[in-house]
Amino acid sequence: ARSPEAVDRMMSAIMTEYRNGTFNSDNFDISASDDNITAEGLYENKKILLLTDQAEAERTDITTQKAPPNVFFGHRKRFIGVEVSTLWLDFFVLIGLGIGGLTVLFVTLKRKLTRVK
Repeated sequence: ARSPEAVDRMMSAIMTEYRNGTFNSDNFDISASDDNITAEGLYENKKILLLTDQAEAERTDITTQKAPPNVFFGHRKRFIGVEVSTLWLDFFVLIGLGIGGLTVLFVTLKRKLTRVK
């Protein structure tokens, strides 16, 4: 298939034959050629691509080197006036969410078990 529309038509035809019980894989010979669209080209999310490109452009902009922007995909984040590595910030957020979730689970189960007695 050379376009997303062609892939959609082919998938519809395959599903129709499959539902009717007449599916034969020989009818759908998909040869590997350079003309075919790739999965990356088919499922590429242009909004995310533009967001990352814009963040990278803002991060590397020479005019804002004195106060670099706090971009979402940046290597460092300004958090409550302190500059922190994004990796460490993510680590502490995940640990906090894990401990918080386990605490809620513990309290909920403890309340349920005390009612059973």
